[in-house]
Amino acid sequence: MIFLKTKLFTGPEKHGFIAVRPTKKMLRMYNFQKTDRKLIERYENLVYLRRRFLDPDSGIVVVEHFLIESVEVLSRLSNLRTTEVFFVASCSMLCLADKKWQREWIPMLRKFAELTVLVDMNPFMQIQFWQHQGEFDIFYSSFNLEDSGKRHVVFVLFPETGDDLLYFIPCTGLFVKALTYWLQSVFPSHRLRNDIKFLQSRQKLAVYVSSHLLKEEPWFDFLAEVN
Repeated sequence: MIFLKTKLFTGPEKHGFIAVRPTKKMLRMYNFQKTDRKLIERYENLVYLRRRFLDPDSGIVVVEHFLIESVEVLSRLSNLRTTEVFFVASCSMLCLADKKWQREWIPMLRKFAELTVLVDMNPFMQIQFWQHQGEFDIFYSSFNLEDSGKRHVVFVLFPETGDDLLYFIPCTGLFVKALTYWLQSVFPSHRLRNDIKFLQSRQKLAVYVSSHLLKEEPWFDFLAEVN
């Protein structure tokens, strides 16, 4: 892995943030140097540690990415990790849909960090998929985060499929209303739980992941497609 010369761990409690994103989207979102682009273009999906900081020399906010090149590297990091630092992770839904990648990476990611999902595929289609997948409940809610005077909205889904994963959708208040209406029209009412209590035991996870998403990613969409 290419890093370990800078302080990665941030926050009132030391934590590290791992992101998993499709390479094609990363190349659209960030202005990488030419040498870095050549490196990451070798991968279909990128797994990396990420941090945001203010460069004291230029006064520019910088988002740094530290590529985790293989599961073996992540495994070595897991063995070196101390109890003083905990890790949270955000995995693109598109990457999660890659079954080969999922089999290779997800077991170690879940061992290393508290894993969540960023919804970057059509959430309406995903809800339909869950609706036909089986008889389980879906918890959902939304909350606001303020940063530099700006209010952001995050919609969170928690399908009780046994995977124990929170699905995050940074969005607008209008989108929350539309998605809530869709949920209520597709799912039987006895299987829906509009109750933020499901986040209480995961409050730290939800706040840290949402904060990293909103501060470090320039935009969000649902345009990712499975090849």
